[in-house]
Amino acid sequence: MLIACEGEPMLPDADPDDLDGDGIANASDNCERQNNPDQHDEDGDAIGDACDNCVATANPTQADTTEVAVNAFEDGVGDACDYRPGLAGDQVGALFTWAAPEQMNAWTGTGWTIDGDELRTTGTARWQIKRGEMGDGLIVVARMTSVDLANGALTLVIDGDGINAGLTCTLQQGSGGEELVARELGGAMSTANVPASDPLMPRTLVAWRRLTRVTDELECRVERGTTTTEASIVLIDDTIIGAYSIASSGASASLSSVIVLTTPGPKYP
Repeated sequence: MLIACEGEPMLPDADPDDLDGDGIANASDNCERQNNPDQHDEDGDAIGDACDNCVATANPTQADTTEVAVNAFEDGVGDACDYRPGLAGDQVGALFTWAAPEQMNAWTGTGWTIDGDELRTTGTARWQIKRGEMGDGLIVVARMTSVDLANGALTLVIDGDGINAGLTCTLQQGSGGEELVARELGGAMSTANVPASDPLMPRTLVAWRRLTRVTDELECRVERGTTTTEASIVLIDDTIIGAYSIASSGASASLSSVIVLTTPGPKYP
């Protein structure tokens, strides 16, 4: 029994059969020490989103050992989804699984809707996060269950609005198929051809700003199964504001999740 200090209310003992007090018994709770009454499990690995170190990648062992192997601290981002294995300090800055319509309150803009645990658009859409993330490096990972580009494009934007300034990673329809375009508005641009695929085939679009003591660059990726297509550029503008956006221009797309990782660097070691 807890003993209250003078003038403070007495608090009840924790229920040993429901340690996190979320109304789900420990034996059935997919995060028994983290309050998560919705029990949402994005990747279906029996570990709830609230305590999963790789929310959108199945990793039932929760292994986070690549940093330890080089005498660094575990960073809380599991090995199965770590974009910087062997380097510590990564953190999940934001997570959107679209399990609740309230997640749209973190964004400003138009054109996107949340329906059936997915973020969807059938044309022109642009959402910008209201509050950016602190860190020298920023990785925005958008997992798509389907994307039909037709004559359109899907874009992730970092450190700007993607119209007047910023860094963009765009998956678009090109003359010979799909293209991945890395671009700094007012700066360099790089393009890579993406192998043809069924619009209904899941894939992931990644925008990654990497700042080191030597270089500042943008790396864009399209991941599909074991195939990865990359396009990268060296940046001119070193302004870091931590903002990011999701935009569509004429595309029809369904996104199952957006995960934002922050990484340390020279400014925030």
